Amino acid sequence: MTCIVAIIKDGNIYMGADSAATDDGGTIQRRKDAKIFKNGNFIIGCCGSLRMAELLRFSFTPPRQTIKDVYRYMCTIFINAVRKCLIHGGLTKIHSNVEEIEDSSFIVGYRGRIFIIDEDFQVGELHHHYASIGSGEDIAYGSLFTSSDLESPEERIMFALCAAEEFNNSVRKPFVLEVLEGEK
Repeated sequence: MTCIVAIIKDGNIYMGADSAATDDGGTIQRRKDAKIFKNGNFIIGCCGSLRMAELLRFSFTPPRQTIKDVYRYMCTIFINAVRKCLIHGGLTKIHSNVEEIEDSSFIVGYRGRIFIIDEDFQVGELHHHYASIGSGEDIAYGSLFTSSDLESPEERIMFALCAAEEFNNSVRKPFVLEVLEGEK
Protein backbone atom coordinates (compact mmCIF):
# COMPACT_ATOMS: atom_id res chain seq x y z
CA MET A 1 0.00 0.00 0.00
CA THR A 2 1.74 3.17 1.09
CA CYS A 3 2.50 5.81 3.66
CA ILE A 4 1.58 9.47 3.29
CA VAL A 5 2.58 11.92 6.03
CA ALA A 6 1.57 15.59 6.37
CA ILE A 7 2.62 18.27 8.86
CA ILE A 8 1.46 21.86 9.36
CA LYS A 9 4.10 24.36 10.49
CA ASP A 10 3.89 28.16 10.37
CA GLY A 11 0.96 28.00 7.93
CA ASN A 12 2.88 25.80 5.49
CA ILE A 13 1.87 22.22 4.73
CA TYR A 14 4.62 19.66 4.30
CA MET A 15 3.73 16.31 2.77
CA GLY A 16 5.81 13.21 2.13
CA ALA A 17 5.16 9.83 0.57
CA ASP A 18 6.86 6.60 -0.33
CA SER A 19 7.01 5.25 -3.90
CA ALA A 20 5.76 1.66 -3.49
CA ALA A 21 2.88 0.09 -5.36
CA THR A 22 1.74 -3.31 -4.13
CA ASP A 23 -0.88 -5.84 -5.12
CA ASP A 24 -2.82 -8.51 -3.24
CA GLY A 25 -0.28 -11.14 -4.30
CA GLY A 26 2.57 -9.39 -2.49
CA THR A 27 4.26 -7.96 -5.57
CA ILE A 28 5.89 -4.59 -4.92
CA GLN A 29 7.09 -2.06 -7.47
CA ARG A 30 8.75 1.32 -7.04
CA ARG A 31 6.88 3.88 -9.10
CA LYS A 32 8.05 7.11 -10.69
CA ASP A 33 4.60 8.71 -10.56
CA ALA A 34 4.34 10.58 -7.27
CA LYS A 35 1.55 9.91 -4.78
CA ILE A 36 1.67 13.54 -3.64
CA PHE A 37 1.23 16.62 -5.79
CA LYS A 38 0.00 20.20 -5.84
CA ASN A 39 -3.19 21.17 -7.61
CA GLY A 40 -3.87 24.89 -7.44
CA ASN A 41 -3.97 26.00 -3.78
CA PHE A 42 -4.10 22.38 -2.61
CA ILE A 43 -1.57 19.68 -1.84
CA ILE A 44 -2.91 16.15 -2.15
CA GLY A 45 -1.54 12.75 -1.16
CA CYS A 46 -3.24 9.55 -2.32
CA CYS A 47 -3.29 6.08 -0.85
CA GLY A 48 -4.74 3.04 -2.58
CA SER A 49 -5.75 3.47 -6.20
CA LEU A 50 -3.04 5.16 -8.24
CA ARG A 51 -5.77 5.93 -10.79
CA MET A 52 -7.35 8.16 -8.14
CA ALA A 53 -4.08 10.10 -7.92
CA GLU A 54 -4.01 10.50 -11.71
CA LEU A 55 -7.58 11.79 -11.79
CA LEU A 56 -7.11 14.21 -8.88
CA ARG A 57 -3.84 15.46 -10.35
CA PHE A 58 -4.72 15.81 -14.03
CA SER A 59 -8.54 15.84 -14.38
CA PHE A 60 -9.70 17.57 -11.21
CA THR A 61 -10.11 21.34 -11.06
CA PRO A 62 -10.64 22.41 -7.43
CA PRO A 63 -13.72 24.61 -7.17
CA ARG A 64 -13.45 28.14 -5.89
CA GLN A 65 -14.25 28.56 -2.22
CA THR A 66 -17.48 30.56 -2.18
CA ILE A 67 -18.37 30.12 1.50
CA LYS A 68 -16.33 31.42 4.41
CA ASP A 69 -16.13 28.25 6.55
CA VAL A 70 -13.25 26.12 5.22
CA TYR A 71 -14.47 22.88 6.78
CA ARG A 72 -17.98 23.35 5.39
CA TYR A 73 -16.47 24.11 1.97
CA MET A 74 -14.40 20.92 2.11
CA CYS A 75 -17.41 18.80 3.17
CA THR A 76 -19.72 20.18 0.49
CA ILE A 77 -18.42 22.08 -2.54
CA PHE A 78 -14.95 20.51 -2.63
CA ILE A 79 -15.94 16.89 -1.97
CA ASN A 80 -18.87 17.06 -4.40
CA ALA A 81 -16.45 18.16 -7.14
CA VAL A 82 -14.06 15.32 -6.20
CA ARG A 83 -16.92 12.80 -6.40
CA LYS A 84 -17.94 14.10 -9.81
CA CYS A 85 -14.35 13.78 -11.09
CA LEU A 86 -13.94 10.23 -9.75
CA ILE A 87 -17.35 9.11 -11.04
CA HIS A 88 -16.54 10.52 -14.49
CA GLY A 89 -13.18 8.70 -14.32
CA GLY A 90 -14.96 5.42 -13.57
CA LEU A 91 -13.37 4.97 -10.16
CA THR A 92 -16.29 4.89 -7.70
CA LYS A 93 -18.28 1.76 -6.81
CA ILE A 94 -21.63 1.23 -5.08
CA HIS A 95 -21.55 -1.26 -2.18
CA SER A 96 -24.70 -1.73 -0.08
CA ASN A 97 -26.12 1.50 -1.51
CA VAL A 98 -23.00 3.43 -0.48
CA GLU A 99 -20.79 5.12 -3.05
CA GLU A 100 -17.08 4.69 -2.30
CA ILE A 101 -13.59 4.62 -3.68
CA GLU A 102 -12.65 1.08 -2.72
CA ASP A 103 -9.61 0.72 -0.44
CA SER A 104 -8.51 4.28 -1.14
CA SER A 105 -8.21 7.49 0.83
CA PHE A 106 -6.36 10.75 0.48
CA ILE A 107 -5.03 13.71 2.43
CA VAL A 108 -5.71 17.27 1.35
CA GLY A 109 -3.74 20.25 2.59
CA TYR A 110 -5.53 23.56 2.16
CA ARG A 111 -5.27 26.96 3.86
CA GLY A 112 -2.92 25.74 6.58
CA ARG A 113 -5.13 22.75 7.45
CA ILE A 114 -5.01 19.02 6.78
CA PHE A 115 -8.09 16.98 5.85
CA ILE A 116 -8.31 13.19 5.55
CA ILE A 117 -10.81 11.94 2.98
CA ASP A 118 -11.92 8.35 3.62
CA GLU A 119 -13.18 5.88 1.03
CA ASP A 120 -16.81 6.89 1.73
CA PHE A 121 -15.91 10.57 1.09
CA GLN A 122 -16.06 11.50 4.78
CA VAL A 123 -13.93 14.58 5.45
CA GLY A 124 -11.99 14.42 8.72
CA GLU A 125 -9.71 16.91 10.45
CA LEU A 126 -7.52 15.88 13.40
CA HIS A 127 -6.58 17.93 16.46
CA HIS A 128 -2.89 17.27 15.81
CA HIS A 129 -0.84 19.35 13.40
CA TYR A 130 0.05 16.18 11.52
CA ALA A 131 -1.68 13.27 9.83
CA SER A 132 -0.87 10.01 8.08
CA ILE A 133 -2.68 7.48 5.91
CA GLY A 134 -1.81 4.13 4.38
CA SER A 135 -0.53 0.80 5.57
CA GLY A 136 2.36 2.50 7.37
CA GLU A 137 0.24 5.15 9.09
CA ASP A 138 0.36 3.72 12.63
CA ILE A 139 4.13 3.52 12.55
CA ALA A 140 4.34 7.02 11.08
CA TYR A 141 2.04 8.38 13.82
CA GLY A 142 4.32 6.94 16.49
CA SER A 143 7.32 8.59 14.89
CA LEU A 144 5.52 11.93 14.48
CA PHE A 145 4.41 11.87 18.12
CA THR A 146 7.91 11.17 19.44
CA SER A 147 9.65 13.65 17.13
CA SER A 148 7.55 16.68 18.07
CA ASP A 149 10.59 18.44 19.55
CA LEU A 150 12.36 18.57 16.17
CA GLU A 151 12.18 21.91 14.39
CA SER A 152 12.29 20.65 10.83
CA PRO A 153 9.02 19.27 9.41
CA GLU A 154 11.00 17.76 6.53
CA GLU A 155 13.16 15.82 8.99
CA ARG A 156 10.12 14.61 10.95
CA ILE A 157 8.46 13.40 7.74
CA MET A 158 11.59 11.55 6.64
CA PHE A 159 11.91 9.89 10.08
CA ALA A 160 8.26 8.82 9.92
CA LEU A 161 8.60 7.41 6.41
CA CYS A 162 11.85 5.60 7.31
CA ALA A 163 10.17 4.03 10.35
CA ALA A 164 7.22 2.94 8.19
CA GLU A 165 9.59 1.41 5.64
CA GLU A 166 11.52 -0.42 8.36
CA PHE A 167 8.44 -2.02 9.92
CA ASN A 168 5.93 -2.29 7.05
CA ASN A 169 6.62 -4.46 4.01
CA SER A 170 4.67 -2.27 1.58
CA VAL A 171 6.42 1.06 2.16
CA ARG A 172 9.55 1.76 0.08
CA LYS A 173 11.94 4.50 -0.95
CA PRO A 174 12.46 6.74 -2.73
CA PHE A 175 10.57 9.19 -0.56
CA VAL A 176 9.05 12.29 -2.11
CA LEU A 177 8.49 15.57 -0.25
CA GLU A 178 6.39 18.58 -1.30
CA VAL A 179 5.66 21.86 0.48
CA LEU A 180 2.59 24.04 0.02
CA GLU A 181 3.45 27.49 1.30
CA GLY A 182 0.82 29.30 3.32
CA GLU A 183 -1.03 32.28 1.96
CA LYS A 184 0.70 35.53 2.70
